[in-house]
Amino acid sequence: VGDAFGNPVPGTTVTFSITTGGGTITGGTVASDASGNAQVGSWTLGAAPGSNTLRATLPNGNFSDITATGTAATLQVNGGNSQTANAGTLLPVLPSVIARNASNEPLAGVLVTFSAVGGAGSVVGSVAVTDAGGIARPGGWILGLTPGSNGLSAVAPGVPPVSFTATGVQASPASLNIENAASQTAFQGNFLATRPSLRALDGAGNPVAGVPVIFDVVAGLGQVYGASAITDASGRAQVQAWRLGQGTTINTLRATAPTLAPVTFDATGTPPPPQGGYHIDVRFVGLEPSPAQRAAFDAAVVRWEQVILGDLVDEVGPIPPAGTLCNAVDGNVDDVVIFAKLEAIDGPGGVLGSAGPCWVRDDNNLTVVGGMRFDVADLANLEASGQLQSVILHEMGHVLGIGTLWRLTNLLVGYQSPDPYFVGGGALTVFPTLFGPGFNYPGNHVPVENTGGPGTRDGHWREATLRNELMTGFINSGLNPLSALSLASLRDMGYLVNDAIGEAYEILPSFMAGPGNTGPALALPPVSSEPIRRLPRRP
Repeated sequence: VGDAFGNPVPGTTVTFSITTGGGTITGGTVASDASGNAQVGSWTLGAAPGSNTLRATLPNGNFSDITATGTAATLQVNGGNSQTANAGTLLPVLPSVIARNASNEPLAGVLVTFSAVGGAGSVVGSVAVTDAGGIARPGGWILGLTPGSNGLSAVAPGVPPVSFTATGVQASPASLNIENAASQTAFQGNFLATRPSLRALDGAGNPVAGVPVIFDVVAGLGQVYGASAITDASGRAQVQAWRLGQGTTINTLRATAPTLAPVTFDATGTPPPPQGGYHIDVRFVGLEPSPAQRAAFDAAVVRWEQVILGDLVDEVGPIPPAGTLCNAVDGNVDDVVIFAKLEAIDGPGGVLGSAGPCWVRDDNNLTVVGGMRFDVADLANLEASGQLQSVILHEMGHVLGIGTLWRLTNLLVGYQSPDPYFVGGGALTVFPTLFGPGFNYPGNHVPVENTGGPGTRDGHWREATLRNELMTGFINSGLNPLSALSLASLRDMGYLVNDAIGEAYEILPSFMAGPGNTGPALALPPVSSEPIRRLPRRP
């Protein structure tokens, strides 16, 4: 205890208290001695590993914190040591360690880091925390491709590291075995929902890594993406995607590897149902559009009705109004009603408008009633630049659910994080096919916009990667294609979709080399931030 000049102050009462970590103290209230020192009687750390804090407080409220870290007393091998497996493969038994406290009891909550230290292997899920039994395991330990000795180290604070050994042996594949998608059905010209995969196994049924596999279409005139593959640590090889041929019923994909008998995958292509099953009803509120503007709305309706084919069960009206976008609907809805408003918002440039669902179905979360609004000050410029139809098509896509219903349907991961991404299986299949041969996108598939304000970020494809795709948050000069990626995302949401009529689109690596959101681009309107309401379930 000192005064303002650093001189010791004797006889001052100091109160010690534990603020984090639990534990106990003795002699918690003590007076400073002639040297100004005050010492707690004893401090026993809490039972849980991690940070502990002791606070010393003066009568005037000034305080100082003293910290300590509680660690395990011991860390030992629990299981999975001294294994043998085919080189390059995942060990069948996960290595594990057990942490104990000073009373030799299992200790939960200890942070353990696993790392490969020999043999050029790797660790999946390298950071783990001990469970209630004091046990921690990595996600997996993959041996190096070169046969021989491998090492693994497990490190926890305050205790010596623990070592594991394993031996990788040379393996020869004996067979290729279909893992999934032996037989599928899809619309002709569409991407298959499940990517065909196989496993290379040795004579004892163990996986063999590093086997080159070639996939090729031998019937059906379709297209395979990622035709050359190498079996991974589970012996698995998988195509990026298989798209069926147009107008073909029988489709066959063959997989071959050196010295092994080939295997084949079959798929049946069915003609898509006729267009017109899905109906979009656009209703203008207030200002009527010009003939050219109405034609742009009509063309957008035709385009979306071309790609969405399935009729939904009519919703029974009346449906009340919702927010500023949607008026009341008196009759039944087949399949969606969209209110369109042309009104003053903020003058030329800036916000062009907003759009989104107002009401969704209870059984499938698909839009029943939605709304779009456009700034009348921007319509002439959009018409002159030839971009009006693209903007309307984009906003109508938001009403249908692209970007607006992703969270409601659990298809968006990382909301408001630096790296949000879409996880629908259809879009994940299509995304790698948009790149040229040999290019592997280094980040999470499928990247969602991570810049801009509410309504831009988390509601569009990422501009820095997908640039001029229609459903990015910025509209570029020239073509803005509605690609199979956006159509597949609608299928992931529950629509019946024909992705064969998506517009041609390719992601160029040069897109990602330069800055995003530049050049002659018009910022598209944000999606509506108004709440989305769910209609009550029908009787």
